[in-house]
Amino acid sequence: MKIFYDHKIFCKQERGGPSKYFLELTQKLIETNVNAKIFAGFHLNKFLKENSKKNNIGFEKKLPFSNYLVKTNFVLKLNQFNEILNLKFIKKFNPDIIHTTYYNGNFDSYNKPLVVTVYDLIHELFYKSYGYKSPQLTKKIVLERADHIICISKSTANDLTKFYEVDPNKISITYLGVKKKLISPSNSPVDYPYILYVGNRHKYKNFQVFLKSLSINLKILENFKVILFGGEKLTKHEINLIKSYNLDAKNFLFFEGNNDLLNIFYQNARLLIYPSKYEGFGLPILEGFSNNCPVVCSDIPVFREVANEAAEYFDPNNADSVAESMHKVLFSDFIRNELINKGKQRLKFFDWMKCAKETKEIYKKLI
Repeated sequence: MKIFYDHKIFCKQERGGPSKYFLELTQKLIETNVNAKIFAGFHLNKFLKENSKKNNIGFEKKLPFSNYLVKTNFVLKLNQFNEILNLKFIKKFNPDIIHTTYYNGNFDSYNKPLVVTVYDLIHELFYKSYGYKSPQLTKKIVLERADHIICISKSTANDLTKFYEVDPNKISITYLGVKKKLISPSNSPVDYPYILYVGNRHKYKNFQVFLKSLSINLKILENFKVILFGGEKLTKHEINLIKSYNLDAKNFLFFEGNNDLLNIFYQNARLLIYPSKYEGFGLPILEGFSNNCPVVCSDIPVFREVANEAAEYFDPNNADSVAESMHKVLFSDFIRNELINKGKQRLKFFDWMKCAKETKEIYKKLI
């Protein structure tokens, strides 16, 4: 069985859950004797660059200055160039299945069974914030063209059927996983206790309500700093927002790096704060569980689906609720240890090999 993964998500993001998903899926499929390869052409993704050194996963070349390029119109030209390369790769590789990594592109020219993974419906739910129309035409086209659709949670599948007229029989749900063999526990990269925030902070990520919660309970920042890992450095707008809540910007420290560094931050954090109003899955929850990091997160359907009883929940629209939940976990070793133990148990339900085997069965039905 030959599976072709295209370039699209690797040109769209430097790091992120979707690109991590395709890398893990490819590597696990290879372990099950599937000839799965990523043909990313020229891309901007750091995950792919790091993993291509270890595994023969296809054709790829990371371009320099990706921090800058990902924010420019150059990405559109990059995608167009890679589309031309794709036709050559497909002809040479002759795959049984094409699994596209995003929604843009001309899929009719592929002339192969097509699979697409839907991660979330963020752009449909928050379309005004992104300046999009809802539903999205490009997504609608690929959903109609696809022979099968994979959703990464029941919550995403439910949202998909609300916004698009998709036959439920055409949808399968495969949960994400997390690497079980992580690096050995290491000392904290910083010499003070901290709360960990992972990823982007814009729009639906709800960073402003998190800041407001810290202004409500001043005891938190008197005892802990906030580590912001990934995304971007604090913007002028965010710094002004912090000051508007009478908080000290020095209490917020930005770091970026590879998965090893992120795991060390998880291992030494007092808790992971995850205040999003919406997600398609919530991979940082599993990463927290796997590193014995208590998770404090929004009470939204997908987080309940993933974490079940292994997280402390709050109302993402209520700063008092956020402050109360953080305080409850930060200042109680008993509650922290209880969440850590529950997280270990919950982690057993999510595995990358399980995800790969379930995906492989989907492919078999299409050949």
